[in-house]
Amino acid sequence: MIKNILSKKAVSALLIAISSIAFGQTQNKNVVNKATQVIFGWDFSTLKGGAKNFGPSPYPASFSNPNLEVSGLTRGSGVITNTLSGSSRGLGGVGWMSNTKEEAIANKEYFTFTVNSKLNYKLNLSSLSLFGYKRVGFRPRFGMLQYSTDGGVTFSDIQAINYAYGGWIPAIDLSTNPDLQNLQNANQITFRIVNWGGVAGQNGQGIWYFYDQNASPDLDFAFTGEVEQLPHLLFGWDFSTLKGGVKNYGPSPYAATYADANVVVSGLERGAGVLTNSLSGSSRGLGGLGWMSNSKEEAIANKEYFSFTVGAGTYYKLELTSLSVFGYKKVGFRPRFGMLQYSIDGGNTFIDIQAINYAYSGYISPINLAGIPDLQNIYDDNQVTFRVVNWGGIAGQTGQGVWYFYDQNNSPDLDFAFTGMIKPGSVVWNGASWSNGVGPDQSLNAIIEGPYQQNVDFSARNLRVTTGSLNIQSGHSVTVHEGIYQNSDNQITVESDANLIQVSNNNTNDGKAILVKRNAYVPTKEYAYWSSPVVGQNLYNLYSGIPNNLILRYNTANDKLVSVPAGTLSEFGKGYSIKGSTTIQPNVTGLFAGAPNNGTGLGIVSNAGNRYNLIGNPYPSNLNLDVWYQDNVSNLDPSADGATAYFWDNTNNSVYTQMGSSYSGLNYAVYNFESQTGVAAPQVGAVKTPTSNLKVGQGFIVMVAPTATSIVYKNAQRTGNQNSVFFKGGQKDRFWLQLTTPKGLLVNTAIAYFAQRSNNNLDKFDSYLPNESASDLLYSKSDDGAKLTIQGRSTFVDNDRVKLGMRAFVAGTYKLSISQSEGLFTSQSVYLFDKKLNKVIDLKKGDYIFTEVKGLIDNRFEIIYKDDVVLPVRTQKEANLQVIYESTSYDIKSDKTIHKAELYDMNGVLKSTVSTNNETVNIDRSTLGNGVYIIKIYYKNGEVASSLVRN
Repeated sequence: MIKNILSKKAVSALLIAISSIAFGQTQNKNVVNKATQVIFGWDFSTLKGGAKNFGPSPYPASFSNPNLEVSGLTRGSGVITNTLSGSSRGLGGVGWMSNTKEEAIANKEYFTFTVNSKLNYKLNLSSLSLFGYKRVGFRPRFGMLQYSTDGGVTFSDIQAINYAYGGWIPAIDLSTNPDLQNLQNANQITFRIVNWGGVAGQNGQGIWYFYDQNASPDLDFAFTGEVEQLPHLLFGWDFSTLKGGVKNYGPSPYAATYADANVVVSGLERGAGVLTNSLSGSSRGLGGLGWMSNSKEEAIANKEYFSFTVGAGTYYKLELTSLSVFGYKKVGFRPRFGMLQYSIDGGNTFIDIQAINYAYSGYISPINLAGIPDLQNIYDDNQVTFRVVNWGGIAGQTGQGVWYFYDQNNSPDLDFAFTGMIKPGSVVWNGASWSNGVGPDQSLNAIIEGPYQQNVDFSARNLRVTTGSLNIQSGHSVTVHEGIYQNSDNQITVESDANLIQVSNNNTNDGKAILVKRNAYVPTKEYAYWSSPVVGQNLYNLYSGIPNNLILRYNTANDKLVSVPAGTLSEFGKGYSIKGSTTIQPNVTGLFAGAPNNGTGLGIVSNAGNRYNLIGNPYPSNLNLDVWYQDNVSNLDPSADGATAYFWDNTNNSVYTQMGSSYSGLNYAVYNFESQTGVAAPQVGAVKTPTSNLKVGQGFIVMVAPTATSIVYKNAQRTGNQNSVFFKGGQKDRFWLQLTTPKGLLVNTAIAYFAQRSNNNLDKFDSYLPNESASDLLYSKSDDGAKLTIQGRSTFVDNDRVKLGMRAFVAGTYKLSISQSEGLFTSQSVYLFDKKLNKVIDLKKGDYIFTEVKGLIDNRFEIIYKDDVVLPVRTQKEANLQVIYESTSYDIKSDKTIHKAELYDMNGVLKSTVSTNNETVNIDRSTLGNGVYIIKIYYKNGEVASSLVRN
């Protein structure tokens, strides 16, 4: 029974007849990209024209929001269609002979239509955004857009229009007109376009059309705005039919008298402590005896309450705004107090909403629910339990009381009722399109009922694969804010380089298996580091052709890799070294099958031996290493080693066995967490530089803290960022240097600058060379002499100097270059100072090609940022003398034996003398002031040379 509560309940403008929400209806129309949404409009492309055919009247809207009522475009009776021929793609007519607006209105030379919102919705109009027209002949030249709020009795002008022979009228703003805002169902608006006037001196009829200028199915006459749902009655109870009588206090549960079709509500049910076994119940009431408890807690323990549950219908969600009607009756001295509560966990825990004081009968004032977040998104997969708990009596009075939900007015109106809104809670993919036309977001469940293989990212609240399948394409991400559910295993496939991300740590999935793929390059003789994104992956089933006993785990105690037997299942966050296939190499596709890992978890690590552990990404999505590091700083070694991740990348080398701590190559790529900088392993051809985004399935090595037993992983560490590489497969001021060997091997090192560093000695911003004895090396040196593959230095100053070293495996021609620059180094010059040749090379302008002998070259090169490090030498034979700036000294080199060196200021004052019998000499400059000085060199053979230097 539909209930009319307006006549007796204190609820303003509460309407009972509910129109259903249109769920996901879309039209085959391009509704134009506008800043505000197109809410209704007309397309004229299908109109055929012809003799006396100027289009139908009324002509229905081609598109309208499902919660609007829009009439057809209708000709005034003064617009003629019984002569001449109409144009295709046009809705119009002949005539337009009036010379003024008033005359045209009197002659009914206009088009009209009406618009209003459906019940429980309101309309705000923003603009007439599209208006295509065509004119034939000299009339009409002028028009006026008008509106009426009284059914067409009186009209108000909106904007005058000047017509050419055809085109588009510029968009007309409606948003500032208060009459066109907040329009509810009863507020119908009539629009009218009146046309008149002609070219001076020209007579005869004209023809005018709404017109499709582009011969397309796009809208040609369209309005933008917003259509919003209003709070309205969702469900409630009427007690007028209850008869009462001896031991009759009404049924329990008592079914709701009214509930919207998309609301699921249980009956009102007594707690076991509410008695009905004596006395007589009142007609028009649902209640009971007792209420002897003296506190809320006692009443709950004694089950002296009424309760019910409410949820949304399939694919919908509820937003509750108020308990709008609450009639009650009390007989006797009890109960005096009540509490409205709710629970979102099935009645396990309840939260108070509002305390109630009872008189002997009446209505409780409406209780606002709109400000309670838990009551604003009640989906079809969860329910809210409400409870009214009663207790207490008048002091000094004993004995039971009787309490009822009660019909005060003896009418079929509702007596206990809730208002709110019903909105779509899910969108459905049918194999071709989303039911709402655009897809889900984090507030909507995604229901997959057909095959989904789109190259589009999407987010959803819950993901449910029912009769369809979901294939997440490479380079794309699906983000699920709560749970993942499938009707059967393996309906979800995550392609290589795709991401399935989950956000909430509180929601568990259904435990069904998904498929996750990872493409990798693993020649038969080589290994790759892997980690499983699913629960309990059988490791020997990862790809075909894995040799027996050649899946290895890392033994931290001795830094050796040891085999695991057939049937071994993956552990959460654990990394494994797996040899290439004997049948499908070198390109393999690892196929993980199992329930996706999700939520916060601990990866078990060992603190034995050197404390290196092979771990990995445990999720079917990329992992942000920078976020991961912040969550695990205390679990990692506090040294530079603990701030470094090592990625095995043996692609272009010939080491085919795992050698543990005896490994002597340089085939690890490195990422430093503090510097947030990666360096590739040496490669012939393109290098793979690690970034903060760790690919699905990737394993890596870290050094854990002395007391660490686990590594923490969280959903907050997950990312869909594709800027990462699989090994074997905010502005930062930094640059990468690359050494190219005679054999074409590319060896890299990185230098980065950070304001938070206080010095340039070794610390966690730096990463050691993985192996100082490797055949080919390129490294920088910290100020305290550590050899680094990644160096993080303090705030950049252009007089900084960074020492470089290298190892040459063979004598020959080498090349030094900048492979990448970021931050200030996109414009800051970077110079290479070759001390051996006393040359400064601007590496931003080109590579430096040089020859070198086999061996370790530890003091030939420096990186500087100004080109004035080498000054002109004034000497009898200039080529015999070099003066090199070091941080605290002038280093002087010659091919002759030096007897003595003297340093003078520009006033001729002797500042320093150094005697020697060598071809090199160092003059201390640490105590000199700024300025220019003269160095005088006395050779053993009697020659004298001099040079100007700066300090």
